[in-house]
Amino acid sequence: MVDVTASESAQPARSKENTRRRLVDASIDVFTQKGVEGATVDDLTRAAGFTRGAFYSNFSSKDEAFWEAFTEVTTRALAATQPFPNAEDQGSGAPESAGEPDLLESLESLRPLGLAWYLMHTEAVSLSLQNIDARTHLGRERDRLITGIAQIFEELSARYPITLTVPAETLAETLLGVYLNRMVAELATGERLEEDTSRILEAILDAFVEGRGTHAPAMPWKQ
Repeated sequence: MVDVTASESAQPARSKENTRRRLVDASIDVFTQKGVEGATVDDLTRAAGFTRGAFYSNFSSKDEAFWEAFTEVTTRALAATQPFPNAEDQGSGAPESAGEPDLLESLESLRPLGLAWYLMHTEAVSLSLQNIDARTHLGRERDRLITGIAQIFEELSARYPITLTVPAETLAETLLGVYLNRMVAELATGERLEEDTSRILEAILDAFVEGRGTHAPAMPWKQ
């Protein structure tokens, strides 16, 4: 027998969750275009197609919406840079040679989100200069992204005959810093600089990742 009462009670929860999700999605675009100071609650609700009442039933303030939007952009960035299939999709056993990831391609997949993350990161830094609580949020999202990228290198080391010459988190933070700097360069020049970015990233990877032994296969980012 279907529990009609339980089903009906779940509907408002799903509706509220969907409203919150749409507000977060819309706020990413608004915050990246106008910044936290420049954006208004009306901007956020207009972009999402809701009322101020809907906004305040989900968020206590514009800042709260910003931090959730920043968390969402970080989550999307981590998903975009993941070069390995899910464990359930991959099955057990050693990875096939054909399945070796192209790490440069994985990093380049961050490009559509890279600018959004950079702009929101810049806003987060500005907020952190004014509010000590904001520093906790900023540190958490930076740590999430750096740790996630570092885990990719740790998994590479476990799967392939390569050796990191620096700690995985050091390499991850270096790559992230360079990548964000390339986003700034693109903003400053108004040009797409994919080729230069790939060249710089590959140089960093070659400097800090070594193959084990004389018969080591080509690096995963050179497939």
